Amino acid sequence: MVRQHHALSMRRLFTSRFLRLEDSSHVFFVACGLLVVSACSAGPDTLAQNVSFRDSAGIKIIESSAPQWGDTPHWVVGAPVVEIGSVDGDSSSILYQVQGAVRLSDGRVLVANGGTNELRFFDDNGRHLASIGGTGSGPGEFRWLTRVWVSADSIFAFDNALARVSVFTDRGEFVRSSRLEAMLGSGAPTAQGSFADQTLLVLGAPSGVVPTTKGLIDGAEWTLLRYGAVGQPINHITAERESVRWGHDISGLPPAVYLPFSLEIFPFALHGTSVYVGTGTAFSVRRWENSGRLLSEVRWQGAIRPVSQTDVARYREVMQRARPRHFDSRAWNRYLSEVPFPEFMPTYQRLLVDADGNLWVEQFRTPWEDQPRWWVFDTQGVWLGEVMTPKYFYIFEIGAHFLLGVRRDRLGVEYVTMLPLLRDGRRDAN
Repeated sequence: MVRQHHALSMRRLFTSRFLRLEDSSHVFFVACGLLVVSACSAGPDTLAQNVSFRDSAGIKIIESSAPQWGDTPHWVVGAPVVEIGSVDGDSSSILYQVQGAVRLSDGRVLVANGGTNELRFFDDNGRHLASIGGTGSGPGEFRWLTRVWVSADSIFAFDNALARVSVFTDRGEFVRSSRLEAMLGSGAPTAQGSFADQTLLVLGAPSGVVPTTKGLIDGAEWTLLRYGAVGQPINHITAERESVRWGHDISGLPPAVYLPFSLEIFPFALHGTSVYVGTGTAFSVRRWENSGRLLSEVRWQGAIRPVSQTDVARYREVMQRARPRHFDSRAWNRYLSEVPFPEFMPTYQRLLVDADGNLWVEQFRTPWEDQPRWWVFDTQGVWLGEVMTPKYFYIFEIGAHFLLGVRRDRLGVEYVTMLPLLRDGRRDAN
């Protein structure tokens, strides 16, 4: 069977993470002075005891044995300061299939509303200002709007159906568009964001077919690529394999499905002219320069979580209630009873980088766990501590003092929400 277009995989990846929240509602190197400040609350000798730095063949290795904050959270998330969305009323405020949101430099919030293929502008109080785009294939239109980001005061939006990046001014005027060419040996490309040098980070899907043999199937390789601004490939950055699949003969299901508790595609996050990449199965994250050179590796200590028989039973119970509507119940029940389970849970599931360059690593959660917890590492790669974020809230952007994301209520209504990030008592959301 030919592999599905990468766009479908990416939609499934986002949807599986985001809808799980809905289901749950129902069932590194800077001045050493900065480093000392980040660790001072833990005592003068803590840094030397808890963190080691070394160089291995030109690669910086940062290892933390314990968080600098100890068990006391230093950063907390406050109540919403802006909330966009409504159940009824003006259609411009009704959101559906939100694919992204960013805060512009003047305080406006830009929302990629996938349900209408529009980019919608709101002021800092959440009032609708304007909408651009819409469904179509013409300049500034989208067939399948899946991502939005801002770089150098320009707005970038990606159309997964057309493999096209469209660029707008920060006032919404269309500037240009470019179609991504597939790199030799890689499948369908999807743009993920812009590096500081204005080249593009692109995720390349595996090429070829998914094996249809029965039993465990090694995950195919996905690649991170660097593209020019007009859509041409420049260089390969790195690659990782997707999660293990299971081949079966159950009629009505895809012939090769991911195992329970799978991440599917590996986590990564762009920052500056580099990208953080992890497997999600170890306590480490690597940082790659966009030229393809490995710069550093952040490591920390944690306890690997075995998959117990209680976890297996709980998974079957929860997922039986969460059966996708297009799957036959008998096929789904057979899948739940026959699918093999991995020996261990993943360690983390998402990576983000905030406006100050701190790395956020979201701890893995099962389908029945609804409290997001993030490990945070400073710009040097030192493990600071843990931050909890609200339940049923999917983060798109972390500013210096705010979180911007989308939440879905019990009725399935989506709200783009801004929350203050309170760092050691600082309560401004700038």
